[in-house]
Amino acid sequence: VARLPLVLVASEFMKKTMRLNGVVEEKIRILPYFCRWKTESWQPPARQKGLLFAGRLVRAKGISALLDMLLEMDPDVTLDIVGEGPERAHIDSRIKALSLQRRVTCYGWLDGEELKDRYRHNAVTAVPSLWPEPFGMVGLEAASLCRPVVAFDVGGISGWLRDGRTGCVVEAGQFGKLRTRIESLFDHPELAKQMGLAGSQEVAHRFSAEAHARDLVSQLDRIRVEGSRS
Repeated sequence: VARLPLVLVASEFMKKTMRLNGVVEEKIRILPYFCRWKTESWQPPARQKGLLFAGRLVRAKGISALLDMLLEMDPDVTLDIVGEGPERAHIDSRIKALSLQRRVTCYGWLDGEELKDRYRHNAVTAVPSLWPEPFGMVGLEAASLCRPVVAFDVGGISGWLRDGRTGCVVEAGQFGKLRTRIESLFDHPELAKQMGLAGSQEVAHRFSAEAHARDLVSQLDRIRVEGSRS
């Protein structure tokens, strides 16, 4: 890495991590990931009090605590869980132990239109990760379909999630505050819509494949120019 003319990373958090690992700051540039989906126009969610979690089912993603949080919310609130991982059996047993079978559905691994349908079906996407996410692609996927995101401020999350504009950023581990923010969006569907639309605009302008390609070409041109001077 030390001999590379430039190191491209996806977020400010990853840039700090590279610095801590000995890469000089002048060599590091941020090139965010892009959303693989085209943005869509806003559609009303089928479940106004529907919450979605999408991701690998591991303890650090905060899913067990999310289930506990669900017990403190309106009984009409439902949770869709999309993903697979080593915590799946534990999550299934936890749902039964908490008597949440009618409110929580585990879909396993989904992709394409099936995954998009889960985003469209629910009003809010939650990212309750307790570990420093390098970036967090789930947020871009939700935003591309005009769904606001409520997430903990870990890793690179704040690089794409704008608190109060495209969703809500909550202090890591504060599940009470996370619940309050989610409930506020359930109770104010027009606010959720506006945040979803703002998120879609962010994806179109900053996190599209076209924007990524432009930034990548710019960075490669910089490497070429700097290489010709050395």
